Amino acid sequence: MYFIPRPQLTENLETYLQIQREDIQELEKTPPVDTTKFWKPRRQHPEMLQILQILQQMADDKCMYCVHNEGSDIEHFYPKSKSPLALNFTWSNYLLCCNQCGKYKLNRFPMDTAKQPLLIDPTLENPWNYLVFVPTVGTLAARVETTTKMKNEKGHNFRK
Repeated sequence: MYFIPRPQLTENLETYLQIQREDIQELEKTPPVDTTKFWKPRRQHPEMLQILQILQQMADDKCMYCVHNEGSDIEHFYPKSKSPLALNFTWSNYLLCCNQCGKYKLNRFPMDTAKQPLLIDPTLENPWNYLVFVPTVGTLAARVETTTKMKNEKGHNFRK
């Protein structure tokens, strides 16, 4: 896992996402809204396929979580079912993910007591602030905080 800068979308793609956010907000007025049902047909829309291509370019076609497998799908950092519905169509909420990491994460989204995510978003923060490489076993582990001698919570929630 490493830091991945996020480029701005074209005006056309931002407009598409804005229209989707407005549509889903209109649906929210008459709950319940099935987010998966709303997302699935739009996922294959030409604009969403362009967004997937941008994510693939950003991450050199690798999963933004494990950086090992080929990234094949749009992952919602804030899960579709646990976040405000408008986030389902927000560029800053999209990551590229492999099938294995997507199945592992699913709707898992730990938060701290201040309601801040305890998962690392590699487009917003440097994962190495939370993780260390352990060469003897060839894996990543939570960075130990020097002041408290405890594992960093975000690093601790990183599991593969």
